[in-house]
Amino acid sequence: MLVHKFDTKQIANDAMKCLNQIRGLPVPNGLTKFDERSYYTHPDGFYYMPYSEEWTSVLGEPIEIDLPPINNEI
Repeated sequence: MLVHKFDTKQIANDAMKCLNQIRGLPVPNGLTKFDERSYYTHPDGFYYMPYSEEWTSVLGEPIEIDLPPINNEI
């Protein structure tokens, strides 16, 4: 899976703040914004959000990661 990777939760949160600033989010009476629900924790201890070409200039080049199987896929 191609993702934007963040080494710490603080870096992930800072990236979300940056994306909000660029998009002018949140808007008055709006619910959409980037926050802790916008990224995931990998079992190896880093944080990631799915790759979006739109954000490469802000978040850097994506990397390929392996995700562990979901319990029912083992």
